[in-house]
Amino acid sequence: MERLIKALAALLLVSLSFSSCAYMTKSGRQQMTYRNYVNQNIRERQRERRREIALIKKAERHKLKAAVKNAPPSQLKINATVDSSEPVANSETFSPVTATETAPPEP
Repeated sequence: MERLIKALAALLLVSLSFSSCAYMTKSGRQQMTYRNYVNQNIRERQRERRREIALIKKAERHKLKAAVKNAPPSQLKINATVDSSEPVANSETFSPVTATETAPPEP
């Protein structure tokens, strides 16, 4: 048991002696704090920007709904032309189709 404790203590001393653990130094802690501060402000700005965009879109939808609601009804226009180059079908060439002669609609 003592041997295990001595091995763990030696391992802990060796690992702490290396400078790879940057958060153990004062400047490392400062850098970590600054990085967290910057990330927090970036997230806050993004959140505010998303809120602003959502409010702008909501206002645009509201204006569009009001414009559609208050718009006068439009006049119907029917544009039809007859092409005289095609022959006109007469009732003798076509026989009427009954319900039994039609094929069922395909899904």
